Amino acid sequence: MSEFNKSRRIEEQKALLFDAPCRYDIIFGTEFLTKVGININYETGFMEWYECILSLRDPFTIDKESYQDMEDAMHVQTEDELLGEDWLDDYATEILDAKYNKTDVNDVVEQQSHLTSAQKKDLLELLTKHSNLFSGKLGSYPHKTFHIDIDPEATPIHARAYPVPRIHLETFRNELNHLVELGVL
Repeated sequence: MSEFNKSRRIEEQKALLFDAPCRYDIIFGTEFLTKVGININYETGFMEWYECILSLRDPFTIDKESYQDMEDAMHVQTEDELLGEDWLDDYATEILDAKYNKTDVNDVVEQQSHLTSAQKKDLLELLTKHSNLFSGKLGSYPHKTFHIDIDPEATPIHARAYPVPRIHLETFRNELNHLVELGVL
């Protein structure tokens, strides 16, 4: 129904569900169509609901991408109406660019004023042993190769991309570009 009008809603409608294959997602009967005021003209190939007119389509001519676009538009519309169009901006705070600097483990240990000298010595020994973790560079896990078995019968799932608030967009792009430069993506 969102293709007709993004703000018009039908509050309640009883329906029958069938547990069998069907070539249609939903079938509206004449009683429902008359009740809500949807007019279908098979001669012209159009359906009309108030001032909105849509062409009739054969369900088998809609490709998967078009169907997913319609589904995404419905989800966006629902979120926008529920939360407001700028809901992400209202809750978003600034995220700083990632810093890939080498960390001096000696400085880190010296800043731990709550530790005794012996504890600082132990911490410095531990951090020095694993100093490659503080190089400021992304690395790889060298100890084990992982394999993920994927069911060959599995169907990939399409979902709407997680939205990035406009306030974070530049930082997000910078991080993506950095990961591309490093060869991670």
